[in-house]
Amino acid sequence: MTKFGETIPIYLKFSDDRVVKASYTTDGCASSSLCGSFTAELAHGRNPEELLELEPADVLNKIGTFPEGEKHCATLAIKALQEAVNNYMISVAGHNRQGERSG
Repeated sequence: MTKFGETIPIYLKFSDDRVVKASYTTDGCASSSLCGSFTAELAHGRNPEELLELEPADVLNKIGTFPEGEKHCATLAIKALQEAVNNYMISVAGHNRQGERSG
């Protein structure tokens, strides 16, 4: 997913279409961990549409000072967040279709 090889999977738990819990793991450096943590924090309380509007700059602004050479970690974290949101939306759509078939 990145030229540096690290990953930052992000896990989201939703209730009433809002994030009530967000967590992450990483096999990358401390900067990856920091970006994963702040991205998870930014996710709390947001709905899928709001989550998809987040950008790497939002993560970096939340962190404050950050090494120039490590800013790719914020991009990686946001891409992981978008993937988690897409997985959630696919799951909801599949659940809705399943309910229509049995109803």
